[in-house]
Amino acid sequence: MKKVAIITLNYNGKEDTIDFLSSLNKLDTQGLEIKTVVVDNASEDGSLGQIKRLFPEVDILQTGANFGFAGGFNRGIDYALVWGADYVLIINNDSLIKDKNL
Repeated sequence: MKKVAIITLNYNGKEDTIDFLSSLNKLDTQGLEIKTVVVDNASEDGSLGQIKRLFPEVDILQTGANFGFAGGFNRGIDYALVWGADYVLIINNDSLIKDKNL
């Protein structure tokens, strides 16, 4: 079974991130092991608590500072590779999945 990590960044984007994570339910993940990772670049809008409550299955990496787009995604990719991901999807938190096949 192939392992796929889906990584998104969050920086004070609670609503966008929640909408994005909700839209992942539309994906056809049959035959895949999926790990969803939210890299939080030191949000101060209460995002983390709400994401943890609504999506307990999602792994959250807290950077402790805003490392920007590249720095945040690099931390997520490192995490995914340690997990053993065969594939990594980096995707903005303001994206919405509309097709089961992405």
